[in-house]
Amino acid sequence: MYKNSFEPIYNSESRILILGTLPGEKSLQAQRYYAHPQNAFWKILSYVYGEDFVTVDYETQKALLLKHRLGLWDTVHRAKRQGSLDSELVDILPNDIPLLIQKLPALQKIVFNGQMAYQLFRKYFSFDSYLTYEILPSTSPAHARMSFSDKLLKWRYGLQIEDF
Repeated sequence: MYKNSFEPIYNSESRILILGTLPGEKSLQAQRYYAHPQNAFWKILSYVYGEDFVTVDYETQKALLLKHRLGLWDTVHRAKRQGSLDSELVDILPNDIPLLIQKLPALQKIVFNGQMAYQLFRKYFSFDSYLTYEILPSTSPAHARMSFSDKLLKWRYGLQIEDF
């Protein structure tokens, strides 16, 4: 059975686009990004930006992303997968990320939530020379080799923008 990504979250002020791979089972059931309670995504953003992304409702989470000039989407539009592991993705159709990038005049950086998001982006798209790219550790509970504090340090650094 095919699984589909959600619509992107962004506005014209988004300076960083965070790309995941494809929502996992819990997220698909809840119809919201990073819904698995063990996924560290919202907790990491809470620490990085000093605001509660965790206990608020999904509409508030989306508003906070936009407040901090973040966009959020996935590299995969549709694919077959048993369970939630990215390594199980087959018959992949990518999202039209180049079209989204055209809608983001303030975009400076693309951040990948894990290696698989980066590998799929590299497979299907070319890199724009005016953007910065950063591969960050997956926030998925399946990526348990790295401690939360180590993930947080990398994400804190990765979500920085150089203002000149």
